[in-house]
Amino acid sequence: MIKKLHILLAVLTFFLCAIPFSTQLRWPFVAVIQIMKSKKTINDCVAQYGDGVRARLKPFFVGVDVAYPPQGITLVGLKAERTLEVWVLADDGLWRYLRNYPIIGMSGVLGSKLKEGDRQVPEGLYRLESLNPNSLYHPYTIRSRRN
Repeated sequence: MIKKLHILLAVLTFFLCAIPFSTQLRWPFVAVIQIMKSKKTINDCVAQYGDGVRARLKPFFVGVDVAYPPQGITLVGLKAERTLEVWVLADDGLWRYLRNYPIIGMSGVLGSKLKEGDRQVPEGLYRLESLNPNSLYHPYTIRSRRN
């Protein structure tokens, strides 16, 4: 009887520990972690990372003859090539290729997203409406390989 109780407790513990990693149940844990973190504003992030970003990107902008910051920016994600292309809008109204970044992590397989939770990367055109400087997935927390 005690052995069955130990097995039941082990299985229950496993499932309780797996909850934060479940796609459907992750958001409450993420929300709690975000509340516990200190609140930053976009201006805080620009002050902290802006100079480094400008210095790193300046040669690319000079190379395509576009002023920084550009009038517009478009990100093109290519799933098969596992590449994110960056295009910038120049003062003359033409889009210019700036550079690309490797996509080093991706869920699912090649193909369309069919339903929520299928772990597929969605395809399509999206407009950025806001930036969340307190996101756990903010780009400055991820180290990327440089081209």
